[in-house]
Amino acid sequence: MNSDDTDKGDEASRSTIVEKFVTWHKKNLGKPDPIGIPLVLISFLFITSLIATPLLVEKNTIDLGDQGSVGKIDHDEMISDINNPFAKAIYRFGDRYCHQKDHRSWEINGNQMPVCARDIGLFLGIFIGCIFGASYKRGIKLLILLGLLVPMAIDGGLQALTSYESFNLLRLLTGMIAGFGVGAYVNGSAVETIRILTFKRKKG
Repeated sequence: MNSDDTDKGDEASRSTIVEKFVTWHKKNLGKPDPIGIPLVLISFLFITSLIATPLLVEKNTIDLGDQGSVGKIDHDEMISDINNPFAKAIYRFGDRYCHQKDHRSWEINGNQMPVCARDIGLFLGIFIGCIFGASYKRGIKLLILLGLLVPMAIDGGLQALTSYESFNLLRLLTGMIAGFGVGAYVNGSAVETIRILTFKRKKG
């Protein structure tokens, strides 16, 4: 087989993949259902707030150190010094629900972000998943959601139970996969449930 035949085969293969994706897209995805828009907007505002908050604080002033735990207030003294009320509230949320360790977090404007890389991925994934959940015609099955949680569970579990130390890009990606599953399942389920209830009400 010469190179021209190989190139034609590769092009045909790519064309087939594109055609299959287009067919799947038309069959399974439509415009976002208005019922799902509120969760899309809420998740968008939240991830935007997490990313923008370090810009609302004076440059190079937020470093929460390498100690912290989930579910416990660890950095109240440092966060209390933040002058911007909105930024303070977001960092307090992070203090409660994230360990806020600096080596597991990224910086913007020279300031540590309010939550770690995994949580940024999680909330970004939830936003993307909410869009998908509002657009997907078939609904996300619970088994698929559980499968999407597995990468984060493995990466985070190994890190918590062994000497294994993950890295921020992997934390971000596993968080996004899990968050996508959560957002798609929750918003998809909400859309489907409200559709059924509305249909029954109209029928009755």
